[in-house]
Amino acid sequence: MRPYQYRIVRRAPVNMMGAAVSRTGSQEQLSTTVDGQPASDLEARFAKGLDIYRTAYAFRQRITGMAGQQKLTGAHANLAGELEIDFLVDAGQTVPVQIQGEIGHFYTPYQALNDEAKRELINAFGSQYGWHEVISVPFVELKDQESANNVVRRIIDGTYVARFAA
Repeated sequence: MRPYQYRIVRRAPVNMMGAAVSRTGSQEQLSTTVDGQPASDLEARFAKGLDIYRTAYAFRQRITGMAGQQKLTGAHANLAGELEIDFLVDAGQTVPVQIQGEIGHFYTPYQALNDEAKRELINAFGSQYGWHEVISVPFVELKDQESANNVVRRIIDGTYVARFAA
């Protein structure tokens, strides 16, 4: 008597790039850079919304309080004591905007504490210059260009309130 042999059924791997499985906004043509600097899809979508509303902004600006002088720098890597602000938006008042991506800002309590500390430091720095408080935009509000445009419009007209907590 021969031992039983199980029949092996081979299936083709699932096509993760096909039309049946697509990420929201996957048909968009987004740049991977904003002002010549690397950008996530969320940042590129937000920047495109700012461009649509013809709103002046600075991308990835750094602030530092080292050596008694606070200044914006163009360095690519953060120096000790330096913080990066995703966007400084000119909406009649300088508005610092932080884009809260899914992985970097929503998975750990540790990251939430870091984000809160960073917001406090940026707010303290900006208060010297009459800046608006930091606005944190969660990734779920930038799911497509229409949503991003809506967020930008509400930031510009001063009515933005995050619909989802970070």
